[in-house]
Amino acid sequence: MFMHKLRLVIVCGLVLVTCLLGSCIGVWSETPQQQELLSKLRAVVEKKQHTDEEVILRLKDHTSFDWDRVYIFAPYTSTDQIDEALGYRWLRARSTGIEGTDRFYLIVFTSEGKVTDHLMYPTELGDLIYQYEKDQKLKGFNPDEAVFRAEIEYGGVVFRRLNKNRIDANH
Repeated sequence: MFMHKLRLVIVCGLVLVTCLLGSCIGVWSETPQQQELLSKLRAVVEKKQHTDEEVILRLKDHTSFDWDRVYIFAPYTSTDQIDEALGYRWLRARSTGIEGTDRFYLIVFTSEGKVTDHLMYPTELGDLIYQYEKDQKLKGFNPDEAVFRAEIEYGGVVFRRLNKNRIDANH
């Protein structure tokens, strides 16, 4: 009788662990839209790694969905800072784990003030360096401002956001 109960407890425990792992994997899985965007960004990184020519990344050219603002949050950004920038409490930010990792940037796309999509951009692909003007950090960037130049630094690719004058010159 004891062995039967022990076997039942073990089976139930395995089922519970399987369910928990399945739900965690679901949280971290990428949507086809996110996979497509990440694939396009990887292609830009690879292009820069194989050329000395100027490589410009316009986020609007690599997205297949509508958005009017993009926010880029560096590793270790607090979810309170994300909420402040977005203007409301975005619960999904908490499940990314951004506050405790240096493994990715969180790129958040919004339309009319609501999150339409996001991407956890791996830092292994390179850094996203952006300079905000005055309080622009809270405003993010519109599609015409989300333009970056890919550069090679210390053997890796770095994306630097172009200022308005450089963007106008590259149109």
